[in-house]
Amino acid sequence: MEPTTLNTTTADSTTVALSAWNDPTVEAIGHDPRSRYVETYWLGVLGPTASWVLRRWTDALDTNPDGIEIDLTELAREMGLSYTVGRSSPFAKAIQRLMMFGLAHSTPFGIAVRRSIPDVAHRHVRRMTDSLQARHAADLAAPAPTLDDFTRAHTIALAMHSAGDDTARIERQLVAIGTAVAVAEQIAANLAELAR
Repeated sequence: MEPTTLNTTTADSTTVALSAWNDPTVEAIGHDPRSRYVETYWLGVLGPTASWVLRRWTDALDTNPDGIEIDLTELAREMGLSYTVGRSSPFAKAIQRLMMFGLAHSTPFGIAVRRSIPDVAHRHVRRMTDSLQARHAADLAAPAPTLDDFTRAHTIALAMHSAGDDTARIERQLVAIGTAVAVAEQIAANLAELAR
């Protein structure tokens, strides 16, 4: 389905209503679109433009959880691209990719976007380089975090947050010091919720 078939997008207006796609199953086990997991493993599937559109939409929904009107032309320009009605622009193709891979879908009122992203499907993992496949397997096979792991990471994250660090930096730093990716993602997501 073309993103340009949305009811709110016409030749004169490229404004679209953006809303959260509520899916409790994926939200319980998924990854924040701005997480290390999505950047590392989904980037090669979606492509950089679609990955950044997803991140920008997630940011917009963080501050407007009930939905927001997005001007696609303006957003494309902010990202150094252009948007034209139809499938030919890279920005329109990025939106199409998000829909094709089930991370967004057209609604009668605009676009609904996932705020929690599932693990990359096995068919896409098989197309990754051998080293990236090995990293993905290791990330998924990591032992379940303990309460002590969460407590330690939470304490560090709160200190960084108090010092003014944003959630992306906190998540990266937690992973860099050996915190499990899943724990770092969860702590960052919790801080993002608190910041709202």
